[in-house]
Amino acid sequence: MTTFVHRSAMRTAWYMVAESADVDADPVPVQLLGDRIVLWRGPDGVVIAAPDRCPHREAPLSTGAVAEGVLTCPYHGWRFATSGRCIEVPSSGPDAAIAPAAHLGCLHVQERYGLVWVCPGQPATDIPTVSHDDNPAFRRINSGIQHWSVSAPRMVDNFMDISHFPWVHTGTFGGAQSPVVPHIDMEPLDDGWFGYSYEVEARNPASAAATTGSDEAVVHRKMSTGFHLPTSTRSTIAYADGLEHILLLCNTPIDDTN
Repeated sequence: MTTFVHRSAMRTAWYMVAESADVDADPVPVQLLGDRIVLWRGPDGVVIAAPDRCPHREAPLSTGAVAEGVLTCPYHGWRFATSGRCIEVPSSGPDAAIAPAAHLGCLHVQERYGLVWVCPGQPATDIPTVSHDDNPAFRRINSGIQHWSVSAPRMVDNFMDISHFPWVHTGTFGGAQSPVVPHIDMEPLDDGWFGYSYEVEARNPASAAATTGSDEAVVHRKMSTGFHLPTSTRSTIAYADGLEHILLLCNTPIDDTN
């Protein structure tokens, strides 16, 4: 049986795999859809993504080194340019021909929103749009990556679900919310997201005052929850004083259970 992460359609989408700030001078290992991938930067600062295994003896290239954009395998010193082409096999001498099988098959990669996105196949869609990132009135905060021992669809289910707020988030905003879920109509939202809009009363403890901009015990929120294939979600929050929060929630399938 084909598992979720090995379905061919999954390989045509973009997934966030790292924060841009985490891809610096050294190669970075990541995992996506059951595959090990190595990220590194070329001399022009552009990120490269390729399978994290040397074509020679499958050593993890992420344990190697990068110098002037060239990635060197730690096992036999094979060197790979930013195109994935193997440019040196030290054991064969400087004039030896390099077989095509020695080259790396690089993957599609982009940077957006301070994040590194990878598509392991031929992209069928674009990276989810968050137009607010181009608006100087908004300040972007990248909050770090967490590893959850749960399938990506289950994470999507959690982020799309508002009925758990008054039961799970009792110490923060969920404490003032009614457990009754209002009628919801699924519809297109802005920027190509699909989901629903709603309003809630949210508890506003002292620890949240700096975020909400209010010192009132309860604040009114106008919210939306949106979905973008295959596993991206977005939540928007608007307060009465005009403050807005846009939350991009990237659920990247490492494998079927992580």
